[in-house]
Amino acid sequence: MDWRAFWNGRHSIYVNDRHRTVHYTRVADDIIAMLPRADAIVLDYGCGEALFAGRVAERCGTLYLSDAAPSVREKLAARHAGDPKIAVLK
Repeated sequence: MDWRAFWNGRHSIYVNDRHRTVHYTRVADDIIAMLPRADAIVLDYGCGEALFAGRVAERCGTLYLSDAAPSVREKLAARHAGDPKIAVLK
């Protein structure tokens, strides 16, 4: 199995839900800490589930989410469909 197929299917890389939440919180916090200004355009390449993308989008101009796994992109697009500051790239 290649890496794209792995991420596109069911997997369990996290020990539990808390581990998953801590991971994505840290990623979001790290992105926010690096923003040069409030209108920055941000690309999160290989974003995975991007659980806290909304928090990042609140602090920047536009947030582009990119992931190679089609199932991940579909879930992201559905979750952020109503947010004009978040775009999921294909």
